[in-house]
Amino acid sequence: MMPITVSAGEVVASFDRCFRSTQLISLGSAGGFSGAHLFQVGSDIGNLCLRCWPPGTEKTMVKQVHDVLTHAASRGIDFIPIPFRSNRGATIVEHSERWWEVAPWMPGNANFHQDPSMAKLVAALTALGHLHVAMSDFESRTPGVGISPGLQRRQAQLEVFLRTDCQRLQAALSNVRWPDFVRRAERQLALFSTCAIPVARSLATTQDLIVPLQWCVRDVWHDHVFFAGEEVVGLVDFGALRVESVVGDIARLLGSLVGDDVQAWQVGLEAYESVSPLSSAERRLLRAFDRSSVLLSGMNWLRWICFEGRRFDDSQAVLLRLDDILQRLSNLEGQLNAEK
Repeated sequence: MMPITVSAGEVVASFDRCFRSTQLISLGSAGGFSGAHLFQVGSDIGNLCLRCWPPGTEKTMVKQVHDVLTHAASRGIDFIPIPFRSNRGATIVEHSERWWEVAPWMPGNANFHQDPSMAKLVAALTALGHLHVAMSDFESRTPGVGISPGLQRRQAQLEVFLRTDCQRLQAALSNVRWPDFVRRAERQLALFSTCAIPVARSLATTQDLIVPLQWCVRDVWHDHVFFAGEEVVGLVDFGALRVESVVGDIARLLGSLVGDDVQAWQVGLEAYESVSPLSSAERRLLRAFDRSSVLLSGMNWLRWICFEGRRFDDSQAVLLRLDDILQRLSNLEGQLNAEK
């Protein structure tokens, strides 16, 4: 197979009616964990982002993402990257058995943790609300209302972990030659064992809640929200975009920005609802989404590394991500104990 940098250069050349490339810098995963490979493209119209989607990605899924983003942009959303069309008129280019796209390089920085403020929190949740509204009337075969697909999947995942995979993961750790990871994995398994049953019970109470369903980001978190000052100027990475309850995005973003700060959650929710109010059923899903995410995030990392043998460009970033998860999981253990 052709080296990815060579492929990248040939893909960029297929957009020469839109721009002239002056520089191509490989960024690897750019700190992400999806398996995508990113390049910064210098051009006569400014910096651009070339994305090589992960192996195995289906073209129909990429096209769906592009169509939803283009629709949102037509509704006035200006902080998302809309892919360029190649010389052949398509937003997707196939090369070396991978799918590629070129989009604007979004400005700003994902710096909420380095420079947090309530104004930035309000800006982030307000932007998410506007994006949801813009995507809500995208014409597609969405069910309109129903039970959250994400919470159903999490319930099923939790049952598998409880039934078989916890023991399998414990056994598989003996073959992992990464001591820093193993220490965190053992802590993750211990906390999971104390939190899983009450979270499973909480999830079970949501299985009959009917809520609006629409296109959602499903991976909107701290590192994907770019600020300039206290304004949101970029929201990136829509590889997980699917039909879901908007509550999943709200919980994901708030959890990643402010953790377990109850007051900040309230501020963020009020900001979101100033744009798009939630129903009582949707509000009931918030805790289920957040707690199941805290519980299962670390377990998914264990599965990826112990069962699937995945490797990541930045091992330190993986450990820091696990540290964040473990801190919230430890907090969850305390909350559950207090509720007994």
